[in-house]
Amino acid sequence: MSRSALTVIVLLVLSVVTWSFPTPGKAPRASTPSVTGGILTYYYPAGQESNVKDAFGACGTKNLNTDNVVAVSSEMFDSGAMCHASITISHGGKSLSVTVMDLCEDCDRKHIDASPEVFGYFADLSVGVIEQGA
Repeated sequence: MSRSALTVIVLLVLSVVTWSFPTPGKAPRASTPSVTGGILTYYYPAGQESNVKDAFGACGTKNLNTDNVVAVSSEMFDSGAMCHASITISHGGKSLSVTVMDLCEDCDRKHIDASPEVFGYFADLSVGVIEQGA
């Protein structure tokens, strides 16, 4: 069972990001705070050169560009408390369960940086950014 529950929903028409932060010594919240707006971009966790090359993410685990992994902001990453948390990203009528495996230092709390595998599930990589205003 993961250390906390985190759900992220990115919708084309109405974008809502929802999550619950882990609280030491407390059970997860029955309800989660909600933020409207969000950005989904992609990065290469193993480097852009090859899918065979692997690299360690901020959670200390090797990741491939073909893995269903994401990087989140420092605030969401919470000094590693979100490592290995499973989140669900939904967009355009599709949903995909992914794992938080990395830190995106340039991201704000509404921004998720996904592997090409994850981003490509929702849109062609040439789109570059899936964004919905706050």
